[in-house]
Amino acid sequence: MTQLPLSLVAARTALERAVVEARLAYDYSPGSYTYSCLHACRDAEQAVAVLRAALLEQQLAEEGT
Repeated sequence: MTQLPLSLVAARTALERAVVEARLAYDYSPGSYTYSCLHACRDAEQAVAVLRAALLEQQLAEEGT
């Protein structure tokens, strides 16, 4: 199995950290800004997960041919 590009791994790690930070901000200061930030971070994290899955699927298809 091939490895993912380090930039993609780093992006996912950064997004996961951002979600944790946004959750803490929302817990201690539940305003519209932190709520919006939390949702933006979650959306970005999901987008990276979809990209990662697509890249893995593409790599597996290339290895199979």
